[in-house]
Amino acid sequence: MPNWDDFRFFLAVRKCGTMVAAAKVLGTNVATVSRRVERLGQEIGLPLFIKVSGAWQLNPVMEPLVALAENFEGRLAYEQAKLDGQASAASPSRLKLGAPPFVGAGILAPCLGASHRNNPNIAIDLYDRPTGTSLNELDILIRGGPPEQGRLITRRVGHIHYRLYRHIENDGGTDWVGLTTEYDSSPPMKLAQGRFQRPPVMRASQFNQLLTFALATRMSAPLPVALGDSNPHLRAIEPDMEPVRIDYWAAYHSSRKSDCNIHETLKWIAECFKISAG
Repeated sequence: MPNWDDFRFFLAVRKCGTMVAAAKVLGTNVATVSRRVERLGQEIGLPLFIKVSGAWQLNPVMEPLVALAENFEGRLAYEQAKLDGQASAASPSRLKLGAPPFVGAGILAPCLGASHRNNPNIAIDLYDRPTGTSLNELDILIRGGPPEQGRLITRRVGHIHYRLYRHIENDGGTDWVGLTTEYDSSPPMKLAQGRFQRPPVMRASQFNQLLTFALATRMSAPLPVALGDSNPHLRAIEPDMEPVRIDYWAAYHSSRKSDCNIHETLKWIAECFKISAG
């Protein structure tokens, strides 16, 4: 009978994508992760991962086993959360929540006090996740658009409107600042590219940084409406046009579908978006 603890290492590699990332999440070293995964493969009698085009991927025949192990892991986390809540309100269950920086800092962080008051048995650890569709070590992931892979349950939690803004001292030139290249296909960046017909002069990885760039350089920028409208030095370039809307989704693993702490946190996230929208 394989050791369940070896399955933890196997699932960590599966979720994180590499042994290096899995070792970091598990608080151990790569050699230990490699040894545990190899031992489990020997117990089962089949390789857990196969090499495809130079990268390690899950052996397809392992998919049913992964589903069973992940469901057990999720159920175990759910039962542990219930026991933690019964044992002591002073030791709340911790949920790791990942979100794009603007969502985390501008929408969720201001509501953390309300979350703690209303759900004292849930402690939220907030992580920046600008892009990506994989949960990795997270319990809940928030992103623009529903994730397209993995055994994830998704739920739309809110939306954000975006516009193009110029500095009040900007005479209408075509110089602008934008997000880094991995965001070039995003609606706000496409809006700016269509308007200015040229690449951005400078780039930043977060909207808060982009706002700083726009104020410092007097250049135009695509920004969330809540960020742009609240700054007295900026004006919307086309205020009469409908803003670009991006729906944001929360995703969590299907094994956590009965976890009351997950569902309470999802309700809180949706309320944060409502408050931000006014």
